[in-house]
Amino acid sequence: MIFRIDQSGALKAHLSGKIGRAVSDGVLSAGMRLVQVIKGELIPAEDPQPVDQKTYRDAWQCAATTGGADVFNDAPHAVVIEYGARAEKIKIGAKMIQALAEWVVRKGLVGGGPGSHQSRALEDEAQSMAWAIAKSMAGFGEHGRYPRHGIFNRDDERGGLRIAEKAGARLPAILKEEIAVEIRSALG
Repeated sequence: MIFRIDQSGALKAHLSGKIGRAVSDGVLSAGMRLVQVIKGELIPAEDPQPVDQKTYRDAWQCAATTGGADVFNDAPHAVVIEYGARAEKIKIGAKMIQALAEWVVRKGLVGGGPGSHQSRALEDEAQSMAWAIAKSMAGFGEHGRYPRHGIFNRDDERGGLRIAEKAGARLPAILKEEIAVEIRSALG
């Protein structure tokens, strides 16, 4: 496209369209890159890592929106990993015990280790350990409630791993880089 000097209005409209699309593309690109930072850098840096079956890590996604992009995690347990759960919020139930018993077996904490023959005794042992873990999470023990128990509680008052918060701190630099790349590409 060629513009004469007296066509500055058309040039402005042409560039604003290109720039607008480039900014939108840059935001989407930044969102996709942020997901990779979360999966490849932030989660692996945690100790211990929340990667039993990798469902939390793999649930991080980026979706295009009209305004750019949303980065989110739709795993049902993501909110507990992100923000933790205080002991008084832990409600022990059959689903929790079953999930913990499966985890205990997967981790080889009972019986012959992962992949060993599933026997009734192994199931009973896993259920027993699951109950002990659940009660510890809920803050029950020999001496009553322990205020620091719960799930993903850390030494600070906030709890959780705060992966989204850590990713948010990295976002401005990533946005700047990705938008600049897209604008340079759009302007040729």
